[in-house]
Amino acid sequence: MSNLSELLPTGGGQNAVDFVATGTLSSGQTVALKSDGTVEAIAADANPPSGGAVVDVTATGGFNGNTQAVYDPVNNKVIMFYTGASSTYYPTARVGTVSGSSISFGTPVVLASQASSYTSSCYDAQSQKIVIVYKGSSSLEARVLTVSGSSISAGSATAIRSGSDGGDFLYSAVTYDSGNQKVVTLWRDNASTNYATYAAIGTISGTSISFSSPQAVDTSGQNFGCGITYSAEKSVVLMSWVDDYRATVGAATSNGSTLIFGAAVQLSTTNANSPPSPVYDSLSGKMLVMWFTNSGSIAYFQTVGVSGTTLTADSIVTQRSDTLPAYYKLEINSVTNKIYAVLLSASTPRDAFLYAITISGSTPTLDSGFEYVTNSTPNPPYYNTMAVDSGSNKIVTLYAPGSDYTKGVSRVLAPLGSNNTSFIGITAEAISSAA
Repeated sequence: MSNLSELLPTGGGQNAVDFVATGTLSSGQTVALKSDGTVEAIAADANPPSGGAVVDVTATGGFNGNTQAVYDPVNNKVIMFYTGASSTYYPTARVGTVSGSSISFGTPVVLASQASSYTSSCYDAQSQKIVIVYKGSSSLEARVLTVSGSSISAGSATAIRSGSDGGDFLYSAVTYDSGNQKVVTLWRDNASTNYATYAAIGTISGTSISFSSPQAVDTSGQNFGCGITYSAEKSVVLMSWVDDYRATVGAATSNGSTLIFGAAVQLSTTNANSPPSPVYDSLSGKMLVMWFTNSGSIAYFQTVGVSGTTLTADSIVTQRSDTLPAYYKLEINSVTNKIYAVLLSASTPRDAFLYAITISGSTPTLDSGFEYVTNSTPNPPYYNTMAVDSGSNKIVTLYAPGSDYTKGVSRVLAPLGSNNTSFIGITAEAISSAA
């Protein structure tokens, strides 16, 4: 078979099938079978975005933010993290199972009997475990988590770095380095000069994790938030952070025990005030970074060229005005390579939108967005997070509704999609719905 038209050859009449068309179809058009028995043209946006019912994750009073979510592709589960009631602030997890447009959860599991904040998480494909990093009472800690069915268990805590008090380690971020089968974490280190940016490499053994000695990434100014990802295509760790209100990016290679950093590149000279988020887009070969200003309610999206540890910021910056950050992290579907962001409208009633982002050359473009939270109060949904369930091609959200910030809820979203999975053949001639 040398081309698509040979899937259903019709020379001499064999393999020709008659269907009623939806709309007008040109000759040679690839078509998909609809549920009503008619056929329609294959299109990238044939299935509009939609959302399932809102599901309670916690009861009122049992939720205090610090949210994270991660997808486990082996167990086909979405794990939600949050801190419990304000009387404890204990890190808590629930395992979610997506079925169609709904999600169900296992029993909540307290991961540590201590207050925690600034949680980050990633899936380690080599060990088939999840790593969670958080600020404990006097150290930056990590734990290895194991999913079994709808339950989750935690290994013992490992101190990545210890300090005099819990305020010493903020804004953690963690990613999986598939090239070395390690995890790499990034954080703001208040125990260092200038509240600098540090990183360390983690190695999983069973249900335990050990870390290399922390390495300084940037000591020139205060870190007001950071993000991290890994490009398997480029074999580099890609990092972003706010250095004294300047959105900054950097790259590093790893030998499994030490990080070798390239020169940092500033994307802005002022005004950035939120944890910038990086993803690597293999279709464009670019790193995409999102960050927000501390005035004017503007979201910035900028592509960055990657060549080893040398980064080159592209000059085109896509802005989205009248926007507040709902969730500081971009997410990517590893199967479809679609990139997603969650943003809030800056004006009342502060609704929440899911946006899909595509990159053409060096220009990122956001679609029109899907409004998945419509507020009846002036308060926006808060503590927003999301995970991409690539097995079902769904987005799973976790947030506190504007009407009750002590309660966590979840909603499954189906992003804009193609009907190419229902491909049935190619038209032999032009037809219409009247034919």
